[in-house]
Amino acid sequence: MAIEEITLSVPQSHSGSDWGRQEETACEAVNPDDRTVSRYRRMLRDRNRFTWTQRGRRKRQEAFEVAYRSLIKQLAKELTESIADRSARLDTRTRIYASLTGILAVSTADQRRMRERASRLFGWGLILAVVGLTTLSTTLYLTI
Repeated sequence: MAIEEITLSVPQSHSGSDWGRQEETACEAVNPDDRTVSRYRRMLRDRNRFTWTQRGRRKRQEAFEVAYRSLIKQLAKELTESIADRSARLDTRTRIYASLTGILAVSTADQRRMRERASRLFGWGLILAVVGLTTLSTTLYLTI
């Protein structure tokens, strides 16, 4: 397959909430790099919001992946605009896209592992708190 046949287009995901609108207008005045970073932060915040169900987590993860691919495509396009040779430009875009997607996969796995560890620690904390409160209430009941 020739490099020209690879399509990196990804649909944009639009969230229906306007809770981050103030940050969005504040980012317009800064340079493009800061806008890219703030856009990535918003994407992460949306992905990590609390959900009750596994389906909700999966939908947020899929929305994040779509938005991330769009961000990487835009970034690769901006970085390679000055390259005159079309095949070299497409090769460079593809390499940037693949590298940043790999970095995301590694960092996401690391973050997921830390999140699971924190949730286990929180669960053990709740169990110990229940045991302590039960012991305290039993002691108070037996002394009264």
